Amino acid sequence: MHEYDHTTDHLARSVFRYALDRVRMDPPLDGPASVAELAASAGATVTPEGLGGQEALRVWSEVLAPATISQDHQRNLSFVPSAPTEASVLFADDAALAGADVPGA
Repeated sequence: MHEYDHTTDHLARSVFRYALDRVRMDPPLDGPASVAELAASAGATVTPEGLGGQEALRVWSEVLAPATISQDHQRNLSFVPSAPTEASVLFADDAALAGADVPGA
């Protein structure tokens, strides 16, 4: 769990690939889902055994992320908390800062 091994490397590459794909795309607007829809699609996410990194990433990318309103979509006019540049997204979205174990990042 606390050592960087083959499994961790595979997960890291999967997470980075997801993040890069998301930064490169035109952001989707997406939309909310009901609690019932999320429960049916995501299933149990807190279990004694845990989901494992790949399954957690799958649930995020296929179920939870599409059930949010993308803040960086051009039609999201109801709330504008920030206007990040593409470079700042790479640093702020836990890639560089959390990787360096920066407190508060």
